[in-house]
Amino acid sequence: MLMLTYSRYFYFYLDLIFLIKIISQKGVSLLNLNNEEDAITTLDLALELNADSFDAYNYKGIAYHNLKNYEEAIRMFDNAIQINPKFVDAYCFKGSNFLLHLLFIKIVLTSVCIINKAFHYIT
Repeated sequence: MLMLTYSRYFYFYLDLIFLIKIISQKGVSLLNLNNEEDAITTLDLALELNADSFDAYNYKGIAYHNLKNYEEAIRMFDNAIQINPKFVDAYCFKGSNFLLHLLFIKIVLTSVCIINKAFHYIT
C-alpha cells in the first residue's frame, strides 16, 4: 500500500515537471513571436509552479529587454543568477541591459539639458 502511494506521488511529480517545461516552452515560443506581454504572463505561471527556474527568469529578462524595460530586465537576470550563479548567459544579458539603461538615462538627461537651454533662449 505504501509503495502504491509513493508511486502515485512520484508520477504526479513527473507530470508537474513536464507541465512546467511545457509552460516555459510556450513562454519562449511567445517571446520568439515578439509577443513579450503574453510571454511574461506565461513565464510567470511557470515561476508560480517552480520558483527556482532560472531559465524562466532569464527569458522574462529578455522579454523585458525587448520592451525596453531595462531595470526590470536586470532584476530578472539577477534572480536567474541568484538561483544559478554559473549561468553565464544571465551575466551577459545583465551587463548589456545595464549599459543600455545607463545610455537611456544619459540620453534623457541630455535631452532635458537641451530643452532647458531652448527655454532659456525663449524667455
